[in-house]
Amino acid sequence: LVEPDGTGWMAGDRRIIQGSTSMVIAQPKIYQQGPILIGVTGTTEVIELTRRCSSDLDYNLDQSDVDSYLWNALIPGLRKDGKERGIMGTKDGCDFLAGDFLIFGAGGLWFGSNMTVADRLAHCFFAIGSGKAAALGALYSTSESGLCQAMPHRDTRKRLLVALRAAAAWEVDCGPPFDIL
Repeated sequence: LVEPDGTGWMAGDRRIIQGSTSMVIAQPKIYQQGPILIGVTGTTEVIELTRRCSSDLDYNLDQSDVDSYLWNALIPGLRKDGKERGIMGTKDGCDFLAGDFLIFGAGGLWFGSNMTVADRLAHCFFAIGSGKAAALGALYSTSESGLCQAMPHRDTRKRLLVALRAAAAWEVDCGPPFDIL
């Protein structure tokens, strides 16, 4: 979520799906890497790969140039390491890594699909993962332009908790513990 002043927030649960089993993982799926926030979905292997690639990169991370970081460092690192570890697949002739990521930096949000492409979003909030529809609905309804004015817009932590709880209520594969950065 991006505040009007450019401040960024990210929230996530710790549930993942491994095969047909929903389980809680120890490490958060959201974290801070230098001046940016990163959230990731997928299997434990994809989440660990993303965390390791983003921290192992020898890259002078500048929050003002998130596009350069994504296209010159993070995405090539994910492709390379994913192939080496045998978890990068091919779909319709393109590299494919089952998971998505969301990045906050430079006052904006970037969405990466299948860990191989990324675009800056025009919206000030977005969601990824199993409970994204309920989370997006909760974020919209608690926004200034939303249908419900019951919650002050400036109480971002409460808005994010409402979104997390909505996702958990509507999606069996979402649930506590919740993390907010």
